[in-house]
Amino acid sequence: MKSQATILVVDDDALVLDSLRAELGRHYRVLTAADAREALEIFSRNPVDCVVSDYRMPGTNGMALLREIGMRDPYVGRVLITAYSDAEARDGALTEKGVLKVAKPWRDELEIAVQRSLELRVLEQKLERSLRRFDLGVEVERQFRRETEPVKLMRLALSQVARLEGVEACELTVGDSPSPRRLGIASSERVIFEHTIDFPPTIRHVEPNNRLERGESHWSYAIPLWQAGDDTWWLRTFLGKLRQDELSWIDFVAEQLVDAMERSMLFSEVKRHRDTNAANQGQLITMEKMAALGLLAAGVAHEINNPAAYVRANLGIIESDLADILAAVTETRRSIHELAPPDLRVRIEPASRVAELEKTVAEIGEVLAETREGIERIIGVALNLKTFAREDTGQRERVSVRRCVESSLAMVTYRYKTGLAIEKSFEEVPDVLARSGELGQVFLNILINAAQAMKGKGRISIRIRAENAWVCVSIQDTGPGIAPEVQSRMFEPLFTTKAAGEGTGLGLSITKEIVERYGGRIEVASQAGQGATFTVRLPALDDGGDEMLRTV
Repeated sequence: MKSQATILVVDDDALVLDSLRAELGRHYRVLTAADAREALEIFSRNPVDCVVSDYRMPGTNGMALLREIGMRDPYVGRVLITAYSDAEARDGALTEKGVLKVAKPWRDELEIAVQRSLELRVLEQKLERSLRRFDLGVEVERQFRRETEPVKLMRLALSQVARLEGVEACELTVGDSPSPRRLGIASSERVIFEHTIDFPPTIRHVEPNNRLERGESHWSYAIPLWQAGDDTWWLRTFLGKLRQDELSWIDFVAEQLVDAMERSMLFSEVKRHRDTNAANQGQLITMEKMAALGLLAAGVAHEINNPAAYVRANLGIIESDLADILAAVTETRRSIHELAPPDLRVRIEPASRVAELEKTVAEIGEVLAETREGIERIIGVALNLKTFAREDTGQRERVSVRRCVESSLAMVTYRYKTGLAIEKSFEEVPDVLARSGELGQVFLNILINAAQAMKGKGRISIRIRAENAWVCVSIQDTGPGIAPEVQSRMFEPLFTTKAAGEGTGLGLSITKEIVERYGGRIEVASQAGQGATFTVRLPALDDGGDEMLRTV
């Protein structure tokens, strides 16, 4: 410390200046000034650690000079030399904070006072740095707690280390030791670490045996952060000089980085579980709704089917009786025409108005035929509802894909009564092993999406075929098509492009899950403006109920 300190001595007596220069020059670098004005000029141009001034000088006295020096730099050591008779100076020195007094004639007191002044300067500077570092540490800790993204946390740590005066550069490395492999994360780089790293779920805290190495032209200070497999992550700092408070700050930043990275991993894990739970909860709600809808549909189908069956049976009776009545009327008219005398036939035929009766009976027959057609349609809707809502027993069985498609198609065409043109190409195909209700849901979801994509107006082409021991169902629409970025995510749970309230984002996710559970797969082909084609492939069954051998 003595070899580095610079002392500014101020006295209007040249002999005193020479004496002070000789005495203090043995340990310090000494600058001299004859008055306060010259002293302030020298102070403004040179780094000064301590100012030693006589009290009595022409113009500005020593106390005023030291007070001005203290205002310019509160950490500069200040020593006032005065005679015992200078009561004013003595009292002023005692009340001026940071000014030490040495009485004339001095012996060892002056050197002791200068040394104490310099020590006080160092202690005050350390205290100030500690207070600043404490405030900065609190702010840095807040920044680490606010951030959860790993790459941003690394950047924050490097920026906080790089701000130190003695730091030339800092970087993150990975390997057995701090130096073998750089990650491309360094304080000197503008673009830092663009790709993503999968960190281990557990992070090891900073180890106490920090490595301190001596390089060729600088010091390298490396701190192990955490273990990732067989590699260790290091925070490596290059310093032009070593200062313990800077090393402590680097340790602090490293600890904050490790803690923040651990919080980041926990946050990501919690978020992943929360999203998974939300998706599972959404699927559960949808399945419960579908189950409730199935029970409702089954009940409605039952309530419709029973009276409709009565009506259909009664229509048969009415039609049979009406035919008998018409036959009897026709026979009566023939008999009258053949057997009755002419005068009686003239009186009977206008009164009976047989022709009108025949016409009325024919009209009743037409009405009954239309009524029968309506009843048959009602029974068909009820049958489709029963097929779709059939309660699954948990056991898979032989299912006709064509029947499931027809049932689902009937429900869609009933909903979109006008505007949809349906083209069907159904080949004879083997059955599949499935649950009819779930398989109906698969085709219903795809058909509803197709109809909604075309806003209820357009053409849906359905093709059923056998291909390499697969049963393939292709459903093509003439809608606007599906964008590539949507295709990549369309089977994700909760993903939807529909407006709020129009879709749950679960239909296609459930569809894919059902198809894959049956050992099948679902494929999508689409180009913008050219519609979309969904193809469902399911393993075909042979006559014995076993899945056919096939090639992928």
